[in-house]
Amino acid sequence: MQPIGKIARSYAEGLLWDDADVALLHLGASEAYAPVTEPLVNVRATADRLVELGLATQDDRSHLLEHAGEIHFAGRDIASLFNSDNPVAWLAGPYATYHVNQKALDAAILVDVIHGMVDERTRRRSQWHPRQSQFWRDRPRLTLD
Repeated sequence: MQPIGKIARSYAEGLLWDDADVALLHLGASEAYAPVTEPLVNVRATADRLVELGLATQDDRSHLLEHAGEIHFAGRDIASLFNSDNPVAWLAGPYATYHVNQKALDAAILVDVIHGMVDERTRRRSQWHPRQSQFWRDRPRLTLD
């Protein structure tokens, strides 16, 4: 098994272990399965981006991640991320502008990897045959009478 994408690698390396990091609620098919909640992997990726861009400090990042981690995944939406209990609620604007959907990015990588793979169902099989041992040749034969 090969981990594809940043999230899968993080789980494989033991950096992530909780399903709450990727859990989210979404709407149904008629609404194109639009997400309703924000998974922690997206909060982390966006917070990292804000720090990289100089729009937030490492302390701001820590406060945002701590606040997000205290919210159950089923209630972790953008409004709850930036409510008045959050000491960095002022990051709501930059968060929306520079949002990183890490789950979607990883899914796109996975699709590219799969697209580039050989379809094993149509690949020509080798002409390998098992060695016919004496035991195999002397085995009792079943008949379908």
